[in-house]
Amino acid sequence: MQVLTLKLRNFLAPEAAFILVMYGLLLAGYSLLRLWLLLQCPEPASQIPPGVLGKSFLVGMRFDLVVCSGLLLPLFLGLLMFRGRGRSWVVGVFAGVSALFLLICLVEPQFFQEFGFRFNRQAAGFLCTPLALVQRLGSRHRLWPTLAVGVLLVGGQGLLVRWQYRKLQSGFCENAPSAALPRTMGSVVLLALMLVALRGGHGRGPLQCENAYFSTSPFANQLALNGIFSWGVSLREAFDDSVAPSADRSARPPRQ
Repeated sequence: MQVLTLKLRNFLAPEAAFILVMYGLLLAGYSLLRLWLLLQCPEPASQIPPGVLGKSFLVGMRFDLVVCSGLLLPLFLGLLMFRGRGRSWVVGVFAGVSALFLLICLVEPQFFQEFGFRFNRQAAGFLCTPLALVQRLGSRHRLWPTLAVGVLLVGGQGLLVRWQYRKLQSGFCENAPSAALPRTMGSVVLLALMLVALRGGHGRGPLQCENAYFSTSPFANQLALNGIFSWGVSLREAFDDSVAPSADRSARPPRQ
């Protein structure tokens, strides 16, 4: 076991190890947020077989990987490029953006209960008047208690990221000339894998919202999506009218 640990330390740079830890943290977080949406919508969930619900989580991991890679790829490049205080700033920006995504996903069940979709083009249209959306959801759903819990979770997430960064900070300062080449190769391999994950796999095209509909159940298909992913796609569509709104189509059954 010690030999395997030593080999991993020689192959994985501290920056790469930190990124892998953050992948685990974010993927676990988005799975819990998917479970949160499931618990907030017991009526449609009760009509779906457990096996289909389980597959929603498996399919959803592809969308979670895309969002995680979009967050972590700039972080990884920043850790490789900067030193000292620059790295701290890069980690701070990552922690802030990931915390914002956490808050957005926490209130998504209220949006789903109101409109019947994950964040979509309709949510993107509220960007011009965000207070109107907040007032609409707050007047009909328990939005404010959710936001209060979200603030506590954001604080906990920030402390966890800071703790992991400080834990690995000593590794950033290690001088291991013999491990320089293996660690460089490991970082290149990790970057390549992150680019593959960013596009949703090695298929012909990047991952689309349509890939979420694997069943005839609209709720199971919606559950498989990641709200940040569908919102990002909807924002792109909002600025490009030639693109058909794909986020709404994820509720339809798959083509036969």
